[in-house]
Amino acid sequence: MAAEELPIFRHKPISAEQIRLLVLKSRVHGPHIMCEILHCDRENDREYVALSYSWGPQDGTEFITVDGCRLNVSSHLKGALKHLQQDDKDVVYWIDQVCIDQANDEEKSEQVYMMQSIYERASHVEVWLGRSNHKSDLIMMFFEALTELKDGLGRQDPITPWDEKYGLARLSEAFEEFCERDYWKRLWVIQEYALGKDVVIRCGRLQISQWVLDNAIDILNRAFTASANSFVSGILARRARYQTEEPREPLFVVMFSSLVLETDYNQVRASDARDRVFALMGLCGDIEQFVMFPDYSASTAIVYQILARRFLEQGHIDNLAYCQFPHALPDDGLPTWAPDWSMYIRGCLKGHKLSFHASAGRVQSKFPPSIDLKVMTLEGTFIDTISELGSEWDPNWLEDLDLDAALRYLKDIWRLRSLSPRLRDSSTLFDCTRLAIADQCRFKDEDFPEWLDIDWPSALTPLANDDQLEAEFYSLIHRERYTPLLKNLHSRRPFISESGWVGLAPWHGKPGDKVVIFLGGSSAYTIRAKDATTYTVVGETYVQGIMYGEFMAGEVQIESFNLV
Repeated sequence: MAAEELPIFRHKPISAEQIRLLVLKSRVHGPHIMCEILHCDRENDREYVALSYSWGPQDGTEFITVDGCRLNVSSHLKGALKHLQQDDKDVVYWIDQVCIDQANDEEKSEQVYMMQSIYERASHVEVWLGRSNHKSDLIMMFFEALTELKDGLGRQDPITPWDEKYGLARLSEAFEEFCERDYWKRLWVIQEYALGKDVVIRCGRLQISQWVLDNAIDILNRAFTASANSFVSGILARRARYQTEEPREPLFVVMFSSLVLETDYNQVRASDARDRVFALMGLCGDIEQFVMFPDYSASTAIVYQILARRFLEQGHIDNLAYCQFPHALPDDGLPTWAPDWSMYIRGCLKGHKLSFHASAGRVQSKFPPSIDLKVMTLEGTFIDTISELGSEWDPNWLEDLDLDAALRYLKDIWRLRSLSPRLRDSSTLFDCTRLAIADQCRFKDEDFPEWLDIDWPSALTPLANDDQLEAEFYSLIHRERYTPLLKNLHSRRPFISESGWVGLAPWHGKPGDKVVIFLGGSSAYTIRAKDATTYTVVGETYVQGIMYGEFMAGEVQIESFNLV
């Protein structure tokens, strides 16, 4: 029967405790991809392989035969099955695109919830990177050789023999193409790669083990620079953490460590914005606290809103640090206290020795229920009202530092500090330096003065005139340790408050905005009155002199803030 005459495959219903498995028939059954579907209890002992791959374009032009019926699949999956098909042996796989009825939201929600178990129970996870070419063959063989050379030669250089044969430029190009493969950029594979007992990586007809890849990436990240290597390194690091750490990380930590941008702007992809939550749930240790997910009947905005409320109720007040603007979701109706995880979210402030604790250990006493689910009530204390802001500081991480913009930014900070009745008698280069980088420090075991390597006697002395100020700033922004920290900040504007507090507000802060500390929060936050009883979140805020609990040491008034 011609393919066009085959009936369309329809998934038969399964219970919430069942999964489907796909039997990939051997080539002896014919030239086409022939398969059968099995229905099994989730706890069955049937051996199967879990496939991890990039879906690719959903063009619907390819098909496979399942139970004598036609099932349209992506060209990426069809290509994978052709390479995975055995000559004389049937193989059993779990493949999301086929084993889940993708048109049934209720079933999809149930099956995605079980994916942690599905991948962990598989005999191994098979990674399909795609079709091979001469570059992929070269780098896959190189990966194997690196392991063999390392094992056989101990400390000897494993790269030189291949350099002499192929040339480093050619190997570097092959490595970059490997890292650029779509597979590594897909959000779902973070979980899929991490969960399996064993992982085999296939590209065309060649395959390597996870151990070979781990070893090769460890070596090559030091030898080659590839713009996309952070995708691969991140996936490998996540597996290492998942397989060795107990207890498992909470979903809050999994979310920000997987989705917040690093300084290369590489963002993992998901075609469905809800999957930026659902695709990571199998990695977390508190999944039982998120029984409402996955839910593919809910909109993206509702998913993000429910998630944010649960994070805040868990005590993760600094989830607010990932509330960044403008949102990417169109007409989303997302409250400002809920991060839009579909956008490019950049890192939050971390502080000297990663130790901001603005609320000094005080936590929320309650989370009162709200009739309006878009309202979140948090306890905190009011610091002050913003009266003036300087120019925006938002450098591009990948470009050279804009010297003019950096000087303007530092001068703005100096000017605002000089206006403060709290600070005007103690404005030094040291104070300005720390404020400009929000007290960041990469070297956690060093104190700030030693770390920055500045002539501190002069830095701690008030500067005489503008020429001296500009010369000191110009020298500062050329320092090897300081420049990266200036670039690491984003979307900030220096500000001064009505009573003289000075700090860094979000880029869209305005005079009249309120600066507060929420109980349980590490940072301060800027909020904006919407009406007489509610506020919108503007964003995370650095205030010099309060980030280590100093403000909370005195008598403070705790009040409730209704955020919308």
